[in-house]
Parts: sequence; structure tokens; C-alpha cells
Amino acid sequence: MATWTVSAKYKKSTIEREFFVKDNKFIAVETGWRSGSFNVTTETDAMPEYDVVNVSGIDIYGDYPDGVEEVELNETFDGCWCDIEYPSDMTDEEKDRLEALIEEDGHFSVLEDEGWVHSDTEMELVGPLIIEDSEGNVVADGDPDK
Repeated sequence: MATWTVSAKYKKSTIEREFFVKDNKFIAVETGWRSGSFNVTTETDAMPEYDVVNVSGIDIYGDYPDGVEEVELNETFDGCWCDIEYPSDMTDEEKDRLEALIEEDGHFSVLEDEGWVHSDTEMELVGPLIIEDSEGNVVADGDPDK
């Protein structure tokens, strides 16, 4: 068993999507991070076999290559953007009210106080990936120019 650190090589390439549900309706929150990294535990000492060139992006929580046992968020840093997608039939007044609550609270968990249930979180890494071993040595760099 070994633990590796996986991150996107370039800034603004770590994207978090949180989903909330209430009465069969969904709110999707997308946050772009300047950077982020994940601890990936493999069943053996073999490096995880991610597509490190990664042109189209990977869902780090959903796209487990063979031999990956666990993926855990290490950190995200400096949110760069945030987009909220509301149900199409939600009134502008309700959207404004929820946005005011979110801004006042500073976190999207306030939606749960309003009856919305956090149903899922996706984390996407876009572009070349970097994989480091447990000592911080870069063992894979997906930059096509390298």
C-alpha cells in the first residue's frame, strides 16, 4: 500500500461541483479553485495509472483506475469562481433569498437549513496532472512539452 499526491499542473484546473436536492429539484454549485491536491492510496506500491496528459479532465472521486483503494481531498486553495445553477422553475425572488443566505453564512451548507440535502460532490482535475510520491518527489508529469 502506498499514498500518492495527485494534482492538476496548471492553475484554475481544479473544479468542485456540489449537488443539493429538494422535492426532486436540484441546485448545482460549481467552484473553481486556483489549485488543489488529493491523497490517493493504492493497494500496492505501484503508482496509480491516471492519464496524466488528461486533456478532457477526470473526476478524481469517480474515475478510479485499477489498484486505487481510496481518494481523499488533501486541500483546495483560493476559490476563483463560483456558479450556481438553480431549478428552471425557481423564482428570481427565491434565488435572491438563497443567495443572500449563502453570502451571509459564507458556506453552501446553509442550503441544508432550508431543506436542501447535499446529495453528491464531484471533483474534476483538468489538463496535465502531476503525481508525487509520499516524499514529495514528482514521479509523473503530464505536461506534453516535457
